[in-house]
Amino acid sequence: MRDHAYDRIPYRAPQLEHRYGTNVRILADPLALTQLARLCAKGTYQPEINTLVAVLYRDLLRVIVNAEFTRRATATATRMIDSTPHGVFHGETIDPEVRAVTVNIARAGTLPSQITYDFLNTLLDPRVVRQDHFVMARVLDEAAHVTGAKIFGSKIGGDVDDAILLFPDPMGATGGSMCTAPGPFAGGHLRHGPGNALGPRAWPRRQAVHRPGRRRLRRNHEQRLCVTSADQPQSAGSAQRFLGLNLHDLCVLCALCG
Repeated sequence: MRDHAYDRIPYRAPQLEHRYGTNVRILADPLALTQLARLCAKGTYQPEINTLVAVLYRDLLRVIVNAEFTRRATATATRMIDSTPHGVFHGETIDPEVRAVTVNIARAGTLPSQITYDFLNTLLDPRVVRQDHFVMARVLDEAAHVTGAKIFGSKIGGDVDDAILLFPDPMGATGGSMCTAPGPFAGGHLRHGPGNALGPRAWPRRQAVHRPGRRRLRRNHEQRLCVTSADQPQSAGSAQRFLGLNLHDLCVLCALCG
């Protein structure tokens, strides 16, 4: 008789209570917060900065993949198969055929998206993983106040049909980049503007969306916000999702474009 313990794996990351709505998840992770505090400390310099950023983003990606990526039932012959026909692992694992696109926002740094891209290539079939690029900068009014962000150029590798779109935004202080970036992907179709286009579905980022940024994201994308339950992965072919992850408070923002 085979082991059925892994047929269905419920998952819910530990979270802090907050008042930003059900589509915002702030992770309760003492280890990550310890590493984040070290990253933000006055006496932390390179190369330790990049090392800590990489560790934090990979850990945050683990949460996103566990909570949001589609799973499938698998049967994998182990090394014990040479000794017994029961040497087969049966369980629920991440579907390697899920399309995923990470969008590199070249504004405050490109390391988070590269980490995301490399991570996904070790987990999924590399043929369904892509990295796209945005060149973005702040927009100022006549009084030199920051009013938002603008896309000045992009490099896009194809469509975004049934893809998980990841935005590892290295900025996020006011939420300007996060409010601007999803626009071209509304409804899952690329929208071409002056010198830019983009494409796919969920976004992780681990750099601070501070409190004003969270409020702004919720206000600007209220009609598209919809988060799946943490213990029920979405099935393939579902509406496109935007997943936002934030390093400063280990925050996950989830939005759906349908």
